[in-house]
Amino acid sequence: MKKLLLTFLSIGIIALVGGQAIAQQKVSPEKEALVKELLEVTGSTKSVTDVMDVMMGFQKVEFEKSISSMIADDKTMSAEEKAAMKQSALESMDRVTKRTVDFFTKEIDLSKALNEIAVPMYDRNFSETELRELIAFYRSTTGQKTISVMPKLMLEAMTGFSEKVLPKLQDFLKKTTDEEFAAIKQKVEQEMKAPRPKSKL
Repeated sequence: MKKLLLTFLSIGIIALVGGQAIAQQKVSPEKEALVKELLEVTGSTKSVTDVMDVMMGFQKVEFEKSISSMIADDKTMSAEEKAAMKQSALESMDRVTKRTVDFFTKEIDLSKALNEIAVPMYDRNFSETELRELIAFYRSTTGQKTISVMPKLMLEAMTGFSEKVLPKLQDFLKKTTDEEFAAIKQKVEQEMKAPRPKSKL
């Protein structure tokens, strides 16, 4: 689960860095104003923070499930050792989560980064007319509800994926990895047993 968390964070960092270069593309003042109005209407800075909170919470729950399962399956540790290991792992996860949140809070200006990414992104994909229509929608009752429930929908989607898809994916990856490892091991053993050509020296 830590790897999955780092993957999400890496994607976010790449997007922020890439956005700085993309932001240099010229966007008309009128269209830039429309994009910024859309961001304001949708509360996008808060939405980004909400999504991060959802992801962090989801990863924490999944990490606890994963580490509990791994420790429970370990036959070499006593019950006391397992309890201590689980406690240490959860404390480590809490520290990593706190440091990550602190990093985004103190080191990253989310509002500025969001503008640098969103303005050229919306400029490439929407006309001024379409942006006005989006603004009108998000000012509506249904639009405001969409904004408010989106983090909840995302959490439900991730949880559903974890419950229905992840176990099968993990089984498949374990089976595939075991088969590949066995094939590699067999190949290496055969190569080691094969007679080597005698040196002509």
